[in-house]
Amino acid sequence: MNPDLRKYAQGVLSATRRAQRELGGDGPAAKRVARASLALGSYTKDGVLAPHARDVCNARGVGAVRSGLGRLESLALMILEEDKLRVDANETAHRVMREATGQCEKTPPPGERTEDQKDPEAVKRGARRGQDTP
Repeated sequence: MNPDLRKYAQGVLSATRRAQRELGGDGPAAKRVARASLALGSYTKDGVLAPHARDVCNARGVGAVRSGLGRLESLALMILEEDKLRVDANETAHRVMREATGQCEKTPPPGERTEDQKDPEAVKRGARRGQDTP
């Protein structure tokens, strides 16, 4: 993943969470909405998520801003998880639960997998000893 895009997504995620805190703060609704919009101000000009940040900043009303912030946060998280190599503990637990209840096939141990069951990207990385570049 492009390191600049990753840094940008992390910044948007941080600003989104700051805006959510501002939105839940004290004071009149109009002031809370304005403070939440200010938190995202620098991300409305350029970048992949700029149109969504502009939508949030142009929204009037706590409900509209809150839903826009939720959408913006989920898009930033999608960008950050795009290049993830390992599944997290929740994904593993979900797979194990589905296997145990018969909702999907059990995953064979690594030594018993056929070539078509192996992840091609993992095979390539294993041959390169985990390095990203060939």
